[in-house]
Amino acid sequence: MRFFASLLSILFCAGAVVGGQNPAVSSRATETTTSCKIDALPDDVRALLKEDLAVWKIEEPDDLGRNARERWGGERPLQCPGIAIGQFENNQSQVYAVLLVHRTHGTAGYKFLAFSAKAGSAGHGKRVLDQSSEVPAGNLFIRTVVTGKFFDAASKTKFNALARDVILFVDSGDNEYEADVFFWAKGSYEQKPVDY
Repeated sequence: MRFFASLLSILFCAGAVVGGQNPAVSSRATETTTSCKIDALPDDVRALLKEDLAVWKIEEPDDLGRNARERWGGERPLQCPGIAIGQFENNQSQVYAVLLVHRTHGTAGYKFLAFSAKAGSAGHGKRVLDQSSEVPAGNLFIRTVVTGKFFDAASKTKFNALARDVILFVDSGDNEYEADVFFWAKGSYEQKPVDY
């Protein structure tokens, strides 16, 4: 009986690979999908997103194109491709970044937003970091990365990138590859291309 179970397991894995699915990535994508849900965000952030969510949704692994899915699947630790949470503005409070894609035609356009604590308030405010109606959203994903991965001590001072984390914005198209970091400096987000 064990022999048949092992054989069945081998055939299933081989079929998944031949069928174009990487079982390891597929498995990790399923594990991550729950963290891509709007419920992963604070109540007031969800309320702010509701105005956008009629047409848009948070990008999930299934929204990624082939190249982006392979690139995202190789990341460690694996994070939701449409949510990045970190200390992007200061070292005391969490900021919630989301990459929204169209609900009905996910390949056309995106919105990249950040929700951070409002001064003197318990709620969060919304900032638009980037958006496009033309760039294929299936090529994109975001993730949280520590600032020190891209900025040494001298460049942290030079660019005023003093928060613990940055948001990595990756474009993995068929004929291109680009990565940018969004970092907080002097009261607003700045964008810088990086080697990644």
